[in-house]
Amino acid sequence: MKGLFALSLLLSLTAYSTVYSADVQLSQNDVSILIPLPTQLSDASLMLKPTDSGKYGVLFPRQTLDRTFGVKDNVSGAFNGQNVDDANKIYSEVRVVAIRLDPCAPQSAQSTACKSQIRLIWQPIQQGPKGVRADDLGAHISYDVPDDDFKRVVSELRVLKSSFGVTSTDEVLGVNPQLKKQGLNSAYAKNLFEIILSAVGESRVSRITYSFGTRGQGLWLFIGYNIIDGQFQEFQIPRSGGDEQAGNHGLSQTFQNCVLSSASILVSPPDYFDGKDPTTFLVDDGPNGAMSPPPQGNDTFQDLFTAKKNSDSQKVTRDYLSTLRIENPRFHNVENTDCLSCHTSQMARLSVDRLFPDLNLGQKGLDEKATFQSKYLLTNSSTRPEKTTVLRNFGYDGMDPAINQRTVNETAYVLEQLNRVGR
Repeated sequence: MKGLFALSLLLSLTAYSTVYSADVQLSQNDVSILIPLPTQLSDASLMLKPTDSGKYGVLFPRQTLDRTFGVKDNVSGAFNGQNVDDANKIYSEVRVVAIRLDPCAPQSAQSTACKSQIRLIWQPIQQGPKGVRADDLGAHISYDVPDDDFKRVVSELRVLKSSFGVTSTDEVLGVNPQLKKQGLNSAYAKNLFEIILSAVGESRVSRITYSFGTRGQGLWLFIGYNIIDGQFQEFQIPRSGGDEQAGNHGLSQTFQNCVLSSASILVSPPDYFDGKDPTTFLVDDGPNGAMSPPPQGNDTFQDLFTAKKNSDSQKVTRDYLSTLRIENPRFHNVENTDCLSCHTSQMARLSVDRLFPDLNLGQKGLDEKATFQSKYLLTNSSTRPEKTTVLRNFGYDGMDPAINQRTVNETAYVLEQLNRVGR
């Protein structure tokens, strides 16, 4: 996988002079690419690895992994039934499970300026009792790509699509259909990975964030680092008021749902369900509720995690609309919204639909200004989107695809920009 930037195989399949890439319409699965899990663990070597080199260096800088999981005797978390201090094990198992493109990622909460990015999502790939699965740990690495280079990548993706005779545009976001059909060892997969490798690497990393579940405590931690001039700085979580949890893992925001740990079930590995798919919450009915620290400002909804059937319906409705706005990229982005609001809005919204069916809040037109709308399909193809123990925005819950509605909406938003298609 190293040093392959000529795209020789792609160019042998089609000549740029005969393909007008701008005329090739991209689909959801061309810009948010969910990699299929291999059918056998040995084939995980066909996926992008942390030690693979892009044109601009290795894909996964080791330093933040050591900082995050290098603490000995840390009882606040677990990884596959072990203390989360085995960075070597994690680093050997993580693979790219998803790729995302963004032509206009926000530069900061205070600015309307944006930058082009390619983002790689990583999870540990392991052998489970029923097949190959991904563990409940995610790393999200953002690479800032100059506009000209980003446009080249998009053009080559259009050419790749045309080269294999793919014309579909109106697709539901899910496991990439071409990778699923042709396999990880196919020419399509190799060329796709080469295109991505030609634009990424350590020198272009601007941020690395992690999320992972903890053993027996019903907690998920979210932490991150900005990389500025090669220096790692702990990520200040938006809307936290500077009150992030300061502990062994650095600054963090945590989500609590003890519905599993109360039954003595481990959060990791994800095979713990044993047929159980929790759709309820068990959290402290205190000032923080499920989120610590709780987000501040507009469009907060943490009270939904402790809502009961006799809760104030007007307050429930207001919080429900907040989840819709959090899921709407025309309102919120990663620079002005905390980690947990993005990762839990879907489960909070769907829990209201179950708990308050008489309110009929899921009806179309409840608040068109809050709900994201697009000409692209916004269907969520997750296996169980209503599960309250899955905080993956784009990746896998064990063997099952886990796609948050926020990711579906963001993907359509990106397509509107790349394909020049309005709402």
